[in-house]
Amino acid sequence: MTPALRAIREQIPECELHVLVPEEIAPIFAHLPWLDRIWAMPRSRGRGNFSRTLPIIRALRQQRFSHSVDFASNDRGAIASFFIGARDRLGWDESGGFWGRRFCYTRRVAHETKPVHESAHLAHLLSGWNIAPSRTLEAEIHADPALAEAAKKILPSENVVIFHVA
Repeated sequence: MTPALRAIREQIPECELHVLVPEEIAPIFAHLPWLDRIWAMPRSRGRGNFSRTLPIIRALRQQRFSHSVDFASNDRGAIASFFIGARDRLGWDESGGFWGRRFCYTRRVAHETKPVHESAHLAHLLSGWNIAPSRTLEAEIHADPALAEAAKKILPSENVVIFHVA
């Protein structure tokens, strides 16, 4: 998702760019210098927890966003997109899911007809806003600078990357 988000920042540099992600992956985005805010959404796979989710949705709605993009476009994301209340809500044009999902978005983009890398796939969704892909489709993460000294003690060189997302 970072190449698509970077494309937004590159082409609309004055925008305030927030990202809503599951709380367990929020740290991956924490040190990207071009993001303004990371919202961590509590979740439990397979069931909703409204007592934890509703305060986040309310806080997001109070931001009065003009645009939102739902890269996953699953049922949960569609409903969140709708309740967050941005005027322009972008998602995938696909069948399935709950009956009202297609009404949660104000713009929908069809999937490509041939398989592409996930970074290119997510960048394609932004075509609904006429945003071209970033100059590079490489994923981007930044380590916590506060951990640099500890990393020097345990890693053999500065060129080592250890990454696990599961």
